Amino acid sequence: MIVYRVKDKIPVRFKEHPGVVFLISPLTAEQKSQITQLSTKQEGAERVQDLMKVSALAIKYGLKGLSGVATVSGEDYVLEMDGDCMSDSSVDDVLNLPCSGRLTAVIGHVAYGNMEGAKAMKGVELELPSGGSKKN
Repeated sequence: MIVYRVKDKIPVRFKEHPGVVFLISPLTAEQKSQITQLSTKQEGAERVQDLMKVSALAIKYGLKGLSGVATVSGEDYVLEMDGDCMSDSSVDDVLNLPCSGRLTAVIGHVAYGNMEGAKAMKGVELELPSGGSKKN
């Protein structure tokens, strides 16, 4: 069994964007709690999810690095960080990537230590310790 610490950075690639590498980390208990609160807010008798806010927080807390992405002017895109989390401006930028939905799903798995779930996603490659990378 391997424990993935919140300071670990796991490289993730998507088959359709082979030159792009996302560095993802598990979340802290407080970060998980904040996302869970958004996922379970009550409206009348029904539970509703604010999926955009859930995605934004997952990316803000889970994405620690990014390479292989350029701006429209051709410069390398660099994430702006506020301490250990992404800035709101960078979160907005990342949400504009064509793979942001899949990225959010992978972060959801990695954030909660579910590497098997992330590895099972089609077209996702995680570079994990002991055993090398896993491609699907």
